[in-house]
Amino acid sequence: MRAIFESAAVELINEFCGTGYADLLSEYAVPLTVKVIDALLGMPEDVGWQLYDTAAALRASTDADSSEPHGSRFQDLLSNAVSAKRSQPGNDVISRLIAHPSGLDDEEIVAQTAVIYLRGTESTWNLIVNTLLLVCTDTQFRSGFLGGSLSTREAIDEVLFLDPPLANGCARYPRQPQAVEGMWLPVDQPVLISLTACNSDAARSGDRQGNRSHLAWGPGHAPRSLSCKRSRPARCTTNATTTANADIPLLRLPKPLAPPAKQSTATSNLPERNDRLQT
Repeated sequence: MRAIFESAAVELINEFCGTGYADLLSEYAVPLTVKVIDALLGMPEDVGWQLYDTAAALRASTDADSSEPHGSRFQDLLSNAVSAKRSQPGNDVISRLIAHPSGLDDEEIVAQTAVIYLRGTESTWNLIVNTLLLVCTDTQFRSGFLGGSLSTREAIDEVLFLDPPLANGCARYPRQPQAVEGMWLPVDQPVLISLTACNSDAARSGDRQGNRSHLAWGPGHAPRSLSCKRSRPARCTTNATTTANADIPLLRLPKPLAPPAKQSTATSNLPERNDRLQT
């Protein structure tokens, strides 16, 4: 997979390195993630961008009426892709799902692919940009990263602790009434966990070098085999792409920007941030 990531990253960097500046979200992280997820799923490039446009419209929808046509379009694109892979399988995720011994039908494969795409794209490009932002604004990480004393993986882990790409998720449904901090949680009502707030306890701050006990992927104490399946592709993509950016001289912000504040309250950590970066 790393060869796919690095090839796509270098291609995109070469497109803007001559101009001296780029919006690293729209011109780098987003198209890179789309290229990689399309390659993993075995999507033709034109179909991949149709999926991206439809998913973007779906995310921007504010109610059921506006989201329904985009949702239907998204499902149709995936259904057509699954049908095409049944006729001509390849070395990709959809073909592997089709060949799985459990005998998944098309509806099940479309549902699995939709989760992979929707949860694997936005979280990945957010992680890429947030890691680059850390390297650009945090003096310790910038000097350590460029000097070789800190690895790309350590920068990624720091972001996964303090600024995870998915701020809130992992809905849970209590099987019986539960009392938490003096508040009763009713049975079968969703409880949404703030993954950002989980890692923001001031009492647990300090040097985390080599520590990967964050909850950014939400597995908690689950066995390795049950941890979130989008974590490895997201980490590998960000690792390869951030390393590729180290070859760009003077990666910097267009104006002075203070390092992101490390706050400890849950509500202050809910928004996700994507700042504009320049090379």
